[in-house]
Amino acid sequence: MLSVLNEKSRENSQLKIEVKRLADQLSIERSRTAGDQSLLDASQTDDSERSDMHRQAIQKLSSLIRDKDVEIEALKQKNDSLLTVLQQSGASMFLINS
Repeated sequence: MLSVLNEKSRENSQLKIEVKRLADQLSIERSRTAGDQSLLDASQTDDSERSDMHRQAIQKLSSLIRDKDVEIEALKQKNDSLLTVLQQSGASMFLINS
């Protein structure tokens, strides 16, 4: 009976040691997981910020393109007006010289 009790006591001690080892390992894994999660969160934040920067850059470029299109159209109209004036002047000069 005493030998059975000693055996069970030894098993109990070994199990306590195993439980402590597993608890320590679990704590290490949790810390590692928390660190990995922090890196993942930071990475996602960086990706989101990059995405916002890209979106803003595209919006600014689109605005610049629209502005340049308006400017080009205005220059075309000015060119057409100047050509018309020049042609009318040329026709007037031709009539005067005839």
